[in-house]
Amino acid sequence: MKFFFYIPGMPADANVMANLSLGGSESAGMYMSRELVRLGHEVKAFTNGQPGWWDGVEICPIGQSNQTYQEGEIFGRQSEIEPHDVLIVQRTPAPFLRMKNSKINLMSMHDLARMRNRGQIKGTLWNCQGILGVSDWHSAQIKEVYDFPDGYVHTIRNGIDLSLYDVVPNYQRKWRGKKIIYASRPERGLVNFVKPDGIMDKLRAIDPDITLVVCCYDNVTEEMRPLYQHLWARCHELPNVELLGNLSKRALAEVMRDCTSLVYPVVPETAHEETSCISVMEAQAAGCNVIACANGAIGETANFPGDI
Repeated sequence: MKFFFYIPGMPADANVMANLSLGGSESAGMYMSRELVRLGHEVKAFTNGQPGWWDGVEICPIGQSNQTYQEGEIFGRQSEIEPHDVLIVQRTPAPFLRMKNSKINLMSMHDLARMRNRGQIKGTLWNCQGILGVSDWHSAQIKEVYDFPDGYVHTIRNGIDLSLYDVVPNYQRKWRGKKIIYASRPERGLVNFVKPDGIMDKLRAIDPDITLVVCCYDNVTEEMRPLYQHLWARCHELPNVELLGNLSKRALAEVMRDCTSLVYPVVPETAHEETSCISVMEAQAAGCNVIACANGAIGETANFPGDI
């Protein structure tokens, strides 16, 4: 079968996958594309990255947005001209405003369903045969907010590249090092660790050898820049915080291999409800404990039997 996969957002291409940081949604789209190729399918992934090939996936440009093709002209035109079996679109319903040369159209949602988007989402159902959530919790949330019928929303879970975690961690070094890692978007709870009299100040009073390692990916919007700069400044001020910044997937795996735990202290009522969390999957593959708030699909992703 021939798949078209529309992956907007951060640039994703062969160089990014090998050497640069990447967000969760883009990672999920690229990894799913590769797995479809390994199953014998043909996949064209339309991204904001450079055209080329990555592990059998053809990377194609999305193109510039215009009045006719809000989703990008190159993708818009090619998805109308070139026959393909399945079209999977991440996040936005815009491509479904026009007929496509596909047999099945699916929308892969990674964000929380919002009531304010209900009209836009439901206005494209005539051209979309199903919605994909990234966890059972997320699928149920989508179904409830948008009032979809039974059988319309399906769970397709995120995945990671397990080949990056082939090396078994040295658990003596891991626990001796007393490192914990924060690897989510900074606005999703990092402030709880680095604010004055926060978690790291309290931990330093208990054991000054406990170190928080902070990693992220390069996706700073202008509206978030002041917050990020404040958080980075606090990281530099604290003696028990190590700011590593943007890491490739391989570099992140190597750092996680030496950490005891992944921490994710975001309270859903005040900040963000998690629909899946690739960082949790990566941390567990690296042999880390997961310490997190009971937040959305975190417990499901980490396979915890109850609340965290």
